[in-house]
Amino acid sequence: MAFISGPSHAEEVSRGKLTGLISACRSGRISIRFRELLSGGRLVVFSSLDVRGVEISAALKNVVAIAFGMLDALKESSEEFGDNTESLLLAAGLNEIQYLGRRMGATHPETFTSIAGVGDLDVTCRSIYGRNRRFGREIILKRLIEDCSSIDDVIASLPRFGYIPEGVITAKHVHTIAAQKKLTLPIAGGVYRVLNREVEPIAELERMLGRISEGREQVDPRAGAGPPIKSCQELPAHGRPGGRRPLGRAPGLSGRAPGLSAAGGSQSPAWYCWIVLTPSSPFTRALIPCVYASAPEWW
Repeated sequence: MAFISGPSHAEEVSRGKLTGLISACRSGRISIRFRELLSGGRLVVFSSLDVRGVEISAALKNVVAIAFGMLDALKESSEEFGDNTESLLLAAGLNEIQYLGRRMGATHPETFTSIAGVGDLDVTCRSIYGRNRRFGREIILKRLIEDCSSIDDVIASLPRFGYIPEGVITAKHVHTIAAQKKLTLPIAGGVYRVLNREVEPIAELERMLGRISEGREQVDPRAGAGPPIKSCQELPAHGRPGGRRPLGRAPGLSGRAPGLSAAGGSQSPAWYCWIVLTPSSPFTRALIPCVYASAPEWW
């Protein structure tokens, strides 16, 4: 099974606007197959092996977008908040997505700085087509959930809103996961409390922003993440002109890719592949397009 994700509002895709997508699958062969099926025209598709990271990014960005929408509405009548504040919230939201992703088993840190992570989060929060952003705005401007008594009541009321903000349902599930795993997710938790009618939206948003500005809302994405994220084995010199490297090694080898620090930070491209195949394998040669074009030194 392959998972297709990325910043791709249908309103723009249908009009032929240049759009990037992710084809994520634990099988490199299937990931590439879907990439080839979908690529063409104004649609650019990349391959990824980090299914869990792509899934978490796609789901949690909708919750962050609800908070972003509330802020976007609030800044229209506030002297305290503006575009800079929105970027502050967006960065904190990305941090939270990465934190949950690592705790849920994401395998590649680059996922969160790619179009699957920050790219999808940005368009969901800022685009006029974003349903979750719209929902957050209408919570403030139209008091959309004032008649609801809980998040379950909000979910039951979604059909009458005329559109489906997926972040509402996601917020409920993320709250359950956070409780089970004892995770601190300040933005997702704040959105849940608003939707569950535990707090007033403006008061909760101002509290959240106050904590972010004091540095208390910034979760270390590496905290409690368990074992280090798996990554590529550094590839040996191949002896070809220019010192190029083959995309693979003998079976069973693993390790750290160029650009990955011991702490899990990354300076490597977004779309490298974790390969444990022989360099002569046809499958290995087929996976070469998975490597992002900005990393010719890798192969």
